[in-house]
Amino acid sequence: MSMATSSDQHPEDGSSRAQALSAGFTLLELLVVMGIMVTLMTAGIGGYFQMRRGAEMRGAISTVRNTLMLGRQQAVTKHRNVQVFFRVASNTVEVTEIQAGVPNRVHAPSALPPGIKFTSASDIMVAFSPLGGAGGAGTTTISLIEKTAGKGGVQSTAAITVWSLTGVTEVTTAP
Repeated sequence: MSMATSSDQHPEDGSSRAQALSAGFTLLELLVVMGIMVTLMTAGIGGYFQMRRGAEMRGAISTVRNTLMLGRQQAVTKHRNVQVFFRVASNTVEVTEIQAGVPNRVHAPSALPPGIKFTSASDIMVAFSPLGGAGGAGTTTISLIEKTAGKGGVQSTAAITVWSLTGVTEVTTAP
């Protein structure tokens, strides 16, 4: 068995010391890596906000379509007249069924996501009959608009069309 000398435990020659120092990163290497990370993060932030804006409009379209489908479903399954109200002032959607001439709210009003508004000047009402039609001839269109907070410009618009004869909805969007 050999014994280690004190010089073996603590090398003092230049080559061992250079190896110990080269095991870490230099300040320049750290700054380069941090610069690359900042560049990638700033590129990703723009994409994140664009994706978020699109998600809010898709959420609003989904809210309107789902509420229309709920109203139509209630009318057909319960054999009652059902009305779907689009409240412009409060930016909400609600379903009311008519039972013996008395309105009865089916569920609490659903609010559109922030930044999405109805473009109509007044409230819109779509009435579904027990056969599933939306009454009358032609179509009813519910238009949505998304505005940017900073510049006041329009980001995107959507129109949800309800076909009166069948009660089926169709969505058209514009960037």
